[in-house]
Amino acid sequence: MKPAARAMAPCRWLMLLYQLPSQPAYLRTKVWRRLQGIGAVPVRGSGYVLPTGDEAREDFHWLVAEIVKGGGEAAVCEARLIDGMADAEIEAQFNAARDEAYAMLIDEARALLEQDAAPAAAVARLRRRFDAQVALDFFAARRREPAERLIRQLEERLAPRAAAQGDDGRGELIGRVWVTRERLFVDRLACALGGHALHRSGRTLQIRPRAGLSAGARRTALRHVRGRDRP
Repeated sequence: MKPAARAMAPCRWLMLLYQLPSQPAYLRTKVWRRLQGIGAVPVRGSGYVLPTGDEAREDFHWLVAEIVKGGGEAAVCEARLIDGMADAEIEAQFNAARDEAYAMLIDEARALLEQDAAPAAAVARLRRRFDAQVALDFFAARRREPAERLIRQLEERLAPRAAAQGDDGRGELIGRVWVTRERLFVDRLACALGGHALHRSGRTLQIRPRAGLSAGARRTALRHVRGRDRP
């Protein structure tokens, strides 16, 4: 009697394999920036990987479309073992990338803490950049906690000043009509405030001045969380 077949372990990784043409020259830089923006890491020249998941699959498939459109070749595959690397080695690469980014945020936060009154806009930018890194921190890099602790200290210092200045006016944006482009993508939809936000474009409704708010209004306060389409 044959022994029962061993169950296959689920695939932990998605790998992007691609080849770019020599022209256009900007495509290589564009692809590299996209890969950085989604948190993918290289593995020994074989390609780039992300932990498997629906969002990672979507990110890679969008990138494949861009590469093919630019004249290159690309494919996405599932992987259990990558170039003989253990899962822990790959996780360490993800953590190293995030720790490098967190280290920069820590340095900037400490510099702001040394100021008597750190600008609120600078603290808000630091928080947004931190949140963008957290969205790509798949394995809880060790510098994440100290970075967040310093940023929280900055925000706590600002709290009395913000209370003294009163409401920042965000409540006025709830329920308003947003004037935007014809085709809505996630960056615009993510800016919706409240449960009844309404977007409209030039072809669906006549746009009248002052009838709605530009989608770019209050851009410092409203943004897409995923780390793409940043203002």
